[in-house]
Amino acid sequence: MLLNWFDGVLLTILLAFIAYESRQEFGRSLLDTVAALSALHLSMRLAPWFGERFALLGRVDASRGAWMGILFLVLLVGAYFLSRFTHSSTRWTMDALDPLYGIVFGFAVGIICEHGIALALADMFASPGGEGPAFLENSVLAGELLHFRSLHEALRAMHLYQRGG
Repeated sequence: MLLNWFDGVLLTILLAFIAYESRQEFGRSLLDTVAALSALHLSMRLAPWFGERFALLGRVDASRGAWMGILFLVLLVGAYFLSRFTHSSTRWTMDALDPLYGIVFGFAVGIICEHGIALALADMFASPGGEGPAFLENSVLAGELLHFRSLHEALRAMHLYQRGG
C-alpha cells in the first residue's frame, strides 16, 4: 500500500516532535512524554461525557471526536506548561545522553499525539455506519496508529516464541 497525503502530515508531525524533544534535557523530555500520555488519557475519558452533553456536531460520535481533539489540545498545552515549570525547578539531566533520550521520548510523544489525532478524526469524520473516512482508511500510518497491528503481531510472535512454538 502506498503512502497518501495524510501519511506525509503524520510523518511531518512525528519529525517535528523528535526535533523539538531532542533539544530538551532528559527530565523535560520525560515529563513531556508523561504530559502527552496524561492528556491523551484524560481526553479519551472526558470526550464521551462532553460529546453526549454538548453536541458540537450533528452526531454524538462526531461530537465526541471534536471534543476529544479540543480537550487533547487544551490538556496537552496545559500539561506542557506544567512540565516546563516542573523541569525548571528540578533541572533533571543526563548530560551527554540528553539528545538520545530526547529522540526516544520525542518519538513517543509524536506517536501519542498522532494516536490522539487519528482517534479524534476517525470519530469526527466516520460515516453513520461506522466506516472511517477515506483519507484515514487509505493511510498506512493512520491505520497503524488506530489499531497498532504491528505491536499486536510482535507481541503474538513473542508469546509464540516464549511457548516454544
